[in-house]
Amino acid sequence: MIEDHDVEGGRVVAETGAIVEYLVDKADGRLGAPAKRADALRYRFWLHYAEGSMMPPLLLKLVLARIPVMGKIALK
Repeated sequence: MIEDHDVEGGRVVAETGAIVEYLVDKADGRLGAPAKRADALRYRFWLHYAEGSMMPPLLLKLVLARIPVMGKIALK
């Protein structure tokens, strides 16, 4: 979650994808998709890769690492 106090009344943005897109929009063209279509598609792939493909196994690994030893034995 981020809070933007630069706008009137402030603004709170939550969710990783929404935060990334919000920051890209605020960068006035310094960030974001390249002008060439093929490059833009590659940019979008990597932008969403973390949440769509990489995050579930990483989250599972994090959760399983915190389970006590007896809990791990019970899961087998």
